Amino acid sequence: MTSYEYKSTMAKSATIYKVCLNLSDVDNNVYEELEFRVAQHPSESSTRLAARMIAYIALYGLDTQNPISFGRGLSEVQEPALWRRDLSGEILQWVELGAPTAERMHQATKQADDVRLVCYKPPSSLSKEFAKKKIHRQSEVKVYFLDSNLCKSLGESLERTSHWSVICHDESLQLTVDETDYVLEWRATQLPGVID
Repeated sequence: MTSYEYKSTMAKSATIYKVCLNLSDVDNNVYEELEFRVAQHPSESSTRLAARMIAYIALYGLDTQNPISFGRGLSEVQEPALWRRDLSGEILQWVELGAPTAERMHQATKQADDVRLVCYKPPSSLSKEFAKKKIHRQSEVKVYFLDSNLCKSLGESLERTSHWSVICHDESLQLTVDETDYVLEWRATQLPGVID
């Protein structure tokens, strides 16, 4: 009798993280306790996941009438990492992560009035891509640079259920995640290549 080794061809499923958040967004006068879940795609790094979670929290208070939400993930390339839509489905805010191509950012600025990029890589990772390429409404795109080491450390220490306390104030975020403290800058700049 011959035996055959069975190899599963099923795709890996996403890992779900639950966050219990105590948010004090002083800049936007939003003080809430909330809970959210975020799915980590099998090919998404823990650093990118942490950056996505930070972006969600930092942008949450800008418009609580039209809540920010996570896109469907890396497998859905037509959606951003995060976005904000109104009740009719119109995209109000488009948020990209990492170091997207100039073409992707050009597409984003055609679909939403408010486009933001949260980069957890060094600023030089954007310079080459954006220095010589034209992007629709390039000067209006807001860019936030996160400390990549902090995102990596936070991502690697995430538990499936975690408790976050966050204070947003004066272009900074003070995070306590399961009793570990982090402080990071949250200041909007422009894409490389924009001339004032």
